[in-house]
Amino acid sequence: MSSRPDVAADPEAAWPPAPRSGPRRLPCGVPGTPAALLATLVLGAAVGGLLTWALLARPGLGGAGGPPSTRTGSSEEPPEPGLTARLLAQNAILKNGTLSWHSEHGMAGVHLSPGVTYDEPRRELVVAKAGFYKVCLHLQLTHVLPAARISGKVSMALHLEPPQTGASVQAPAVDLTPQSSVSAQASHCHLLQVPKDQRLSVHLGVYLSAQWGEHQVWQLAQSPPATKLELFRVAAEVPD
Repeated sequence: MSSRPDVAADPEAAWPPAPRSGPRRLPCGVPGTPAALLATLVLGAAVGGLLTWALLARPGLGGAGGPPSTRTGSSEEPPEPGLTARLLAQNAILKNGTLSWHSEHGMAGVHLSPGVTYDEPRRELVVAKAGFYKVCLHLQLTHVLPAARISGKVSMALHLEPPQTGASVQAPAVDLTPQSSVSAQASHCHLLQVPKDQRLSVHLGVYLSAQWGEHQVWQLAQSPPATKLELFRVAAEVPD
């Protein structure tokens, strides 16, 4: 039986060279040199910048497309869809007769579309374009002397010039009693076939007890919700 002599490890002996192997392959997609890594980072930053610019350029996200511009510095509210005209009652005192209206451009709550005008001397809203329109009358009253109690009725009636045969227009009316609260309101809307250059006016009817003279107990409201005349165009022009 052969035997191997015991060899003591010499701590000062030179270590044998490590076994050599081929170059190690990095996982796919990982750059193998610092220069390649730097190039990848630059390319990624450029792609990210292009994507950010594209998003900002889309309408509604800012940038060139930007959000829709908003008007500032004006108390005028955006018109409601289909709104052609809105006039606010000019007088506060309740009095029988044709109502006069605020129609100043830029006044809060007032709106006149092109082709609709207000004839101030005649107190008439003039509609130049024929079509089907919804006409709304809103009667809003305020109790300015709460200690005074009266009874009666206040109404609004729409007048058309030229008159329309068979046009049925219901008038909004408010019945007042001594128990009425600090405000009262009524409104009606009507669908009318309006010819070209139709004129519309509103007559106020006041039937209250007379001991208070000029009817100072109740008045037409001047702040929203206010007494108003509204016009909405709902269909195309009526053929001749």
